[in-house]
Amino acid sequence: MDKSSPMKLLSLSRRHGFTLTEVLVSSALIVAIMALMLTTIDQTRRTINNVTSRVSQFQGARVAFESLTRTLGQATLNTYYDLDRTSDAQANPLGFRRESDLHFVSGRAFQTKLLNGTFPDGTTASAAQLPGHAVFFQAPLGATAEETSAHDRKYRGLTNLLSVAGYYVKWGDDPTVPKFAGTSQSLLQKRNRFRLMQVQQSAETVMVYADVNYTILSGNGSQKASPGKGYDKATDWVKNSVGMLAFPSGFTAPQGIASTTDFSRPLAENIVALIILPKVPEKDRVSPERLDGLTTDYEYDTCPQVAFDVQRRAFDSTSSAQLAMRNLTFQISSVSPRALVQLHQLPPILQVTMVAIDEDSARKLQDYSDQPPDWTAGLFTKIGTTSDFIRDLGDPAKPAPNSLIYRISNPDGTLPTPRMNYRVFTTDVVLRGSKWSK
Repeated sequence: MDKSSPMKLLSLSRRHGFTLTEVLVSSALIVAIMALMLTTIDQTRRTINNVTSRVSQFQGARVAFESLTRTLGQATLNTYYDLDRTSDAQANPLGFRRESDLHFVSGRAFQTKLLNGTFPDGTTASAAQLPGHAVFFQAPLGATAEETSAHDRKYRGLTNLLSVAGYYVKWGDDPTVPKFAGTSQSLLQKRNRFRLMQVQQSAETVMVYADVNYTILSGNGSQKASPGKGYDKATDWVKNSVGMLAFPSGFTAPQGIASTTDFSRPLAENIVALIILPKVPEKDRVSPERLDGLTTDYEYDTCPQVAFDVQRRAFDSTSSAQLAMRNLTFQISSVSPRALVQLHQLPPILQVTMVAIDEDSARKLQDYSDQPPDWTAGLFTKIGTTSDFIRDLGDPAKPAPNSLIYRISNPDGTLPTPRMNYRVFTTDVVLRGSKWSK
């Protein structure tokens, strides 16, 4: 055995070992690498959580948008043709005209004929609280409220009963808080949010027929009108559906429904704008870019007040319920050419656009002020071409100043409101009940 071998082994072990400096440097490098990895993992985790949170928050808006467009597609007017007469019922008819007892109306939510008024909770509407547009119509949804003595829905098998439906955006406190939670600020903090409201009025309480055209009979007093005094305005049925107007005198509401009842309910939170644009198919336009074939101001009304007044049935007391008619075509044409185009027919297509923000943005907005920003002020009031719509909405890549997206996102940080994370939903809804004719 070689006597020098232990020394060789010792020399080899010393040659392949680490010095204290090398160990410290290696440890420092390992710590630095681990810190870098942890930082990267933490940033990745936060990014994933933020993306997941935004996706889940906008999921509710997406579901609400699909529900809205699906219900809109069921709108109906049940249009028919009637004789167009003069005020002399015995004279020869002037021709035929479109006629309908139902009503479709859309346009700015905050206006006299729609939602300018006081809600049942005591809040008085304003333009900032009701941003964008609203739409109200009748559809065969089969929604009923009346119950039997066994608390079963009385007409639940009649799935095609007409119901009033509608959509609008409203700012306010959470309307779904249970009564036992109280209203004390120390117990329950306010949650002011923009909410997409859905109106679904039960078939038994639809007031589209409860107007002076059908309920007021002049004469010797022997003729009885039901349900009593009717509404005087063409869109009073809209105000009734949101609780701004009580049921007519003499009307017996189903059990559990008060004389003034708001049939609205929140469909989704953090919806800051709803824009409804009626339009014709591209092949029927003057040019593909033109969007003003049906309206130049986003307003669409199948029965304006002048048409409503003309439809009034006046019974002469000296005859056996003789019906006096008026020349509807002449009355409407004196108001607006667009009114004749819209009269008693649904638009073939509705372009529906909805803008939503996430919950983090909504909380920042509530902390900023207890009053809603008027983001849609001056927007979506005139429409001519596609460029007009994009100008008001804003290009997401580079929104023009004063556009809706610019006001919401505040890309330059120059606006008083905080920056919002937003999502835009848009689609064309074909109304199956539309029997379009020029």
